[in-house]
Amino acid sequence: MQQEIISTTQLRENFPAIAAKLMQGKEFLLLRRSTPLAILKPLATKAPQEKKCSMAQMLASPKKKWLIHTKKSAVQLVREERNE
Repeated sequence: MQQEIISTTQLRENFPAIAAKLMQGKEFLLLRRSTPLAILKPLATKAPQEKKCSMAQMLASPKKKWLIHTKKSAVQLVREERNE
C-alpha cells in the first residue's frame, strides 16, 4: 500500500479529514521539516463493534420487542442492577 506524504502542518490543519482517511485504511508518512518523522496507519486489531441500528430501523420494528415485561418497577430494576 502506498503511503501519502503529509507534513506536521498539514496534519494539524486537516486532522479531521486525515483521521477519516486513516479509518478507511489509508497510511501516511509524516514529515517534519522535510525529514521523515513517523508512519501513521490504522491499528491492525479492531475492537468488536456492537451492532447498531438507526432510529428508522427501531421505529419500523415492532414495539413489543423493546418492552421488558416484569412485575417490578423501573426503580427496583435500576437498584438491583446497581447492586450487582
